[in-house]
Amino acid sequence: MKILIVNVNSHIESTGKIVYGLYNYLKLKGNEVRLCYRGIREPKLDDANIIPLSNDVQCKISGLFSKLFGYEGIFSPLSTRKLIKEIEIFKPDVVHLFNLPGYYLNHFKVLEYLKEKRIPTVYSMMDEFVYTGKC
Repeated sequence: MKILIVNVNSHIESTGKIVYGLYNYLKLKGNEVRLCYRGIREPKLDDANIIPLSNDVQCKISGLFSKLFGYEGIFSPLSTRKLIKEIEIFKPDVVHLFNLPGYYLNHFKVLEYLKEKRIPTVYSMMDEFVYTGKC
């Protein structure tokens, strides 16, 4: 099975450790797995299947505009396009979303894309962002 995991962190902090453990477990079980993450504030891992989506400059610009206008993620077109391109290339059987806030993704576009392409999606809500709009 081809599984794509998306999280703000790849292997540090609470959710990063969870998704990295899940990534390794799923690979051990014979699945083809990719992990996409924000891409800042943590050392890069030497693994071609762990893919950073953004960089410090993009996140700072997105963060600034989000604070000015109140819309998180709307100002992250480059990393959002990069994730959608990864999905198109990898063609996962399922996408597992974890923490999406962090000024690196347009959550609405990603969810709309997954819906439009009818890609089965698991959304593990690690915080209240999804139903409150802010953590």
